[in-house]
Amino acid sequence: MKYVLKLYISGESERAKTAKEEAYALSNYHYNGGYEIELEIIDVMKNKDAVKNDDVFILPTLERVFPLPRRRVIGQFSDMQKVFSYLGIE
Repeated sequence: MKYVLKLYISGESERAKTAKEEAYALSNYHYNGGYEIELEIIDVMKNKDAVKNDDVFILPTLERVFPLPRRRVIGQFSDMQKVFSYLGIE
């Protein structure tokens, strides 16, 4: 099964760096479990249209865009099992 995730962050703050590290850990953990996860990092400081187009209001936000329906997790992503559950990745 393939999943496509988008991580929305703002700049290179500590919070953004932590969110990237946690998102990479999630994608690598599941990749080793037999799932393919494509992760796209979107820095809203560099791509302001992404915030408007994707209706992102709080950062960091991790969104599953494929398969539909879309699902989002906001904040910290350190508890992998909860994040997988919220995103519907079993």
